[in-house]
Amino acid sequence: MVGISVTADGQGYVAVSGAGQVYAYGSAVYRGNPSGFTGGIVGISVTADGQGYVAVSGAGQVYAYGSAVYRGNPSGFTGGIKGISVTADGQGYAAVSGTGQVYAYGTVRYWGNGDPGSDDGSATRSRVAAIAQAEFTNTVRNVEIGVNCNFYSGAVNQGAPACSGGPGWRAEAWCADFAKWVWQQAGANPAGLNPGAVSIRNGRTSTWHSGSTLSGIQVGDLIGWNFNDTDSGNDHVSIVVAVGPTFITTIDGNYSDRITKRTDVIRGNASISGYATMTL
Repeated sequence: MVGISVTADGQGYVAVSGAGQVYAYGSAVYRGNPSGFTGGIVGISVTADGQGYVAVSGAGQVYAYGSAVYRGNPSGFTGGIKGISVTADGQGYAAVSGTGQVYAYGTVRYWGNGDPGSDDGSATRSRVAAIAQAEFTNTVRNVEIGVNCNFYSGAVNQGAPACSGGPGWRAEAWCADFAKWVWQQAGANPAGLNPGAVSIRNGRTSTWHSGSTLSGIQVGDLIGWNFNDTDSGNDHVSIVVAVGPTFITTIDGNYSDRITKRTDVIRGNASISGYATMTL
């Protein structure tokens, strides 16, 4: 099976196999199977009321049934066609290729091509920096009430509940909670990043880079700090927002009980234990 689509009211659905076998259930009406295609069927989409559907092959051959109206086939794409979506009334549809080329037909208006992303994650890294900067200037959330009561611990569901800062705020040392929240908002994968700065190292061993020189560090990564404790764990986390040959600019949650921007983080600082690379 390669695709499924549900009616607007949830009372029916259609599924399709790569060989073009269509299965209709509930209020969705079976109208027939595609045939004669090349590249295999890759997707299906049903109208709002279940009275029609469109299917598409990897080679761009569109098959319309029932109240769905055939409008044409995509051509000139790269990466194969990967999916299709029909309007509620069946009067238009849009298909997309593996490289993000969008083809719109009938009543569907073309607005541009999808972005398949980039291997270096530059867009996500830019979002991390922008979100961290926005929180630094956010006068409502850039504050700690009492002892460790903050917005970000509550937002990632960590810490002691019901502190006095506001609805949903919680209390705990929150530099790592702030970093996790920013990563989540930017679309980076925060898996393994848990309460406590120690998690930047212990929870993300596959992305941890030891050493104070920060060789290879990029915007969006997290710097770990160990302030001459007897253990090897991290005591603080910084989000990297700019990288220079000598100095790194960071935005830190829970730094002097606030979100703080630091422009003077020098490579080689003895308190830097290393950094964790973000995972998309």
